[in-house]
Amino acid sequence: MSSLASSPATEACPCGSGKAHADCCGPILAGAPAPTPEALMRSRYTAYVKRNYIHLHRSLSAEQQADFSEKDAREWAESAEWLGLDITATSGGGEQDQEGTVDFVARFRIQGEERKHVEKARFIREQGRWVYA
Repeated sequence: MSSLASSPATEACPCGSGKAHADCCGPILAGAPAPTPEALMRSRYTAYVKRNYIHLHRSLSAEQQADFSEKDAREWAESAEWLGLDITATSGGGEQDQEGTVDFVARFRIQGEERKHVEKARFIREQGRWVYA
């Protein structure tokens, strides 16, 4: 009898890419560099879903890291039921670019109320890696 349940290797990635987590955000959450700002944005959303606070801190620019509060990130991530991520536009972020933007909508539910976080996120390269600025 075969099981239709997904294994960790085939589990769908929470970022909505349609790929398996192991082939999408999983390696980035484990420390691999994101190839594009969009991939980093998807991994940051997934980090909230999976409560990976190390990645949330590591994926920030040096300037943003100074203001990072794991306590605040934990409270935000754990108070929400994460419903999905929609990438609405991207610009820049190519191999030769030093900057890129990702427009996105993160959907979540807090205390039974569905909400959206809409943002045009800016990403830069620091030491060759994409980071959220």
